[in-house]
Amino acid sequence: NDVAVRFDQRVKEHLSIVERIASDDMEGKRGLLVEVVDRYSDDDTYLSLGSKRSVEENEVPKTVVSVRDSSMRVVQAFRRASLAVSSRTLGRTSILRTREVEEIKIIKRIEMRQASDIPDPTEWPHRPVMVCVNSPVSSKLEAPKYGEGPLPVGVPFHFRSELFEGMCLVRMKDVTSDDPDGGKTYFTGRKRLFQYIVQGRFLEEIPVSNVLTGHEFVRPLKKLPPAWLLRTGISLIERVAPGLKVNLNAEQPSALAILAATAQAVSGDAPGNEPDIRCNDIKEDLSILGGIFKEGSITSAKRKKYLMNPKDASKYAYDTESIYTFDFYQNLLDMKTHSLDLGVAKLGLSKNLNGQPIQIMSKTLDGRYLFSFQIWHEKLLPKEKKK
Repeated sequence: NDVAVRFDQRVKEHLSIVERIASDDMEGKRGLLVEVVDRYSDDDTYLSLGSKRSVEENEVPKTVVSVRDSSMRVVQAFRRASLAVSSRTLGRTSILRTREVEEIKIIKRIEMRQASDIPDPTEWPHRPVMVCVNSPVSSKLEAPKYGEGPLPVGVPFHFRSELFEGMCLVRMKDVTSDDPDGGKTYFTGRKRLFQYIVQGRFLEEIPVSNVLTGHEFVRPLKKLPPAWLLRTGISLIERVAPGLKVNLNAEQPSALAILAATAQAVSGDAPGNEPDIRCNDIKEDLSILGGIFKEGSITSAKRKKYLMNPKDASKYAYDTESIYTFDFYQNLLDMKTHSLDLGVAKLGLSKNLNGQPIQIMSKTLDGRYLFSFQIWHEKLLPKEKKK
C-alpha cells in the first residue's frame, strides 16, 4: 500500500509539472531542463520521446521510459507539451534538451485472441471464415448481442468501446453471407473482393492524426523477404506516405496509418442524416470538418493525400456529436481462399501470418482501441483444430 501511495503521489507531481509546461509559452525557453520521470515500473508500456533531429542527447543510450498504464494521464499531458525532460533510465540519468519535441509515442504491447480462444470451426456459420471481437485489446470493447462468438457477415452489427459506438458491416465475396442477395448485388460487376464499413459516434474528441488503422500481430511474421529489401521498400513507401508506420520485422509486427487517410470513402453527418451502410456506395463528404473540406469539394484521392501527413491531419478533430462513416474496400484480399489475388497469381497468406488473423481495427496513438475485430480463416488453425 505504501508503494502504491508513493507511486500515485509521484504521478500527480509529474502531471502537475507537465501541465504547467503545457500551459506556458515555451518560446525562448529552449534550454529549460525539467525533471519529470525516473522509473515507474517494469511492465510492457513504454514512452519514447522525440525524434532524432529534435532532441539533443547528453550521453543517452536510449530514451525509453517504462511507465504504468495508470500513469497514462501523465503521458497524455506529455503529448500536448513541448518540453524538456530529465529521466533516469536503466539506472543512469539522461538529460534531454528539446527544441521542439515533434513526436511522443505510446508503444503498448499488443494483445490478441489466439486459436485456442475462439469457437471450434464446426461452429463457424461462415466457414472457412469467422469474424469475432478481439476482446483482449480492451475490456470495454464489446458486440453485446454476440459476445465472444462469431459476428455476422453481410449484415450490420452493433458494437461499443471506450472511444466509439456504432455499427460495422463486413462483406466478403464468395463467403457465406447472412444477406446473400445484398452481397451479390454489392459485388456484381465490380472487381472488389472485400469490404467493411464502420459508422458511429466518437465518445471523446480526438485529433484526426491520432486515430490509426491497419494490422498488428503478437508474434513475428514468417518467410518475409530479406530484411534489407523490406527496409528499402518500407522507406520508399513512408516517404510517399509520411503517416504510414510499418514495422514488419519486429517481435510484434504492425502496419498502421491514419484512419481518415486510408478509407476509400469517408463522410461526417449530423445525426439522422448519415448514409445507410447497407447501400452500395458511400458518398464522400467531410465538409463537417471545416477548413479545406468546408465546401465539400475535396475528392477521396485528395483527402487521402492530405490527411496522410500527420501535420495536416492534426489541424482537424472528430467531434462527439457527428456520425462518421468509414468505407473500406479492395480487390486484393480474397478471404475465401485466404490469399492476395494479384490477377496473374494468388499468394497465400497463411504461411506468412504465423497462425494469426488479419483485423478490422482502429486505435489511437496512446494505445486505446475504437474497435478491433479478427477475421479468422481455418487455414490459420493448428491441424488438430481443423477437423
